[in-house]
Amino acid sequence: MYVSIKKERFLLWVVLWLTVSLFGVTAARAQFPKKLSDIIKTKPKATPPKREPPMVENNTRSAQSTTAQSESIPARPERPAARPQSAAVRLTRPQPTDKPVFLLNSLEINCLTRETYWKFPNQNDYSSWIPKVIFDVFYDDSARLRYVAEFFHPDGSPWFSETLRQGFLSNDKTVAFQSDNSGELLNTKAVTTTGTYGFKITNSKTNEVISQGKFKVGKFKSKTNEPRYKNHFDFYVEHDWLLPIGYLGFELVGTSGDSPIPTIYLWFKGDVEEKELEARLYYNGQEIATTDTPGQSDINAGGERFSSTKSSPDLHQWRLWEFTWFNFRVANGSQYIREKPNLKFTEDMPGEYTVKVFRNGVQVREAKFSVGPEGLFVDGGFAGQINLINYGTILPVKVMGTLDKWNATAWKTDAFYGNPLSGFSVP
Repeated sequence: MYVSIKKERFLLWVVLWLTVSLFGVTAARAQFPKKLSDIIKTKPKATPPKREPPMVENNTRSAQSTTAQSESIPARPERPAARPQSAAVRLTRPQPTDKPVFLLNSLEINCLTRETYWKFPNQNDYSSWIPKVIFDVFYDDSARLRYVAEFFHPDGSPWFSETLRQGFLSNDKTVAFQSDNSGELLNTKAVTTTGTYGFKITNSKTNEVISQGKFKVGKFKSKTNEPRYKNHFDFYVEHDWLLPIGYLGFELVGTSGDSPIPTIYLWFKGDVEEKELEARLYYNGQEIATTDTPGQSDINAGGERFSSTKSSPDLHQWRLWEFTWFNFRVANGSQYIREKPNLKFTEDMPGEYTVKVFRNGVQVREAKFSVGPEGLFVDGGFAGQINLINYGTILPVKVMGTLDKWNATAWKTDAFYGNPLSGFSVP
């Protein structure tokens, strides 16, 4: 009997399941359309999420991807849309090869002075000197390089030669070479005379002469006129030719993301302090930026040329000063950076610019440059003459006022140690 009851319950559950299934299928069929076209019409269209373009790393984004991003993200109403030319990435950090490139603007020659003279070893305060040289080459450091510097007396006769010491590869992909400054040279080759000396730098592996020229050496009294100091002097190399030659460009393209910040590099003579300086930037005659705006600009001291003791800084010290305005940029194809407020881009502002530098309220420098329709600096044809790699171009600089005591014609013959720029003129 138990078996019969169990069968009856089983048949009842089967009937109930079939009834529910048939009802569910009929109801479901009434809810779906009969044609595929009905499904397409009623299906909601997916909306892709809005994505911001990524920041460019080291300015290596392809022109194709940059163009696509600029079309998908409209420019803000308050800023003009980017010109078609600005969509392509143009400025990238140069990459070195296994062929070293000598950078003439890095060449520096100074005097190494000592207070003894090897020809009179028993006399004190008898000053003598030898030259010391330093320069950079743009190179991938794939093999050791070897350079030799030769020096010549004012009459052209050979003086001495030395193998230069190689430094390490820097972040800007340059390798420095410099004099060893050995005591042996000071004890056998040092001189006490001034004048115009010659030099030649040669790649000893290939016998290629990478640079040759001249440098002028002077001296001044660094101690009192007491009889015991009659032979005591400080020697220096004349660098007045630096003052009317400025640079415009970037310290390192790629370190400021995808919107490099232009920088002006100007030389000053004497003991100048940062707090004394102000640089104003003008566009079409209107001031658009000043380094007196806190947090939006920067002034830094760069390279320096001086006498060995710095005992007369106002007359024998030359220093490179760097001026930067953070709101003045090259967009370099980036639409991301264009979304940031209060920035001015060269791509939107082609034309003439003027930089005026003031020292204690008195104008002492003025330089002009132009930006082309693509937002690039217009080169006057000088950068290639000295293998300029990290700056944009060279600017003629007008030295104004009476604060600098300098030789205003030295650049004509002495620039870059006897290698003046072809076609260069000073306003």
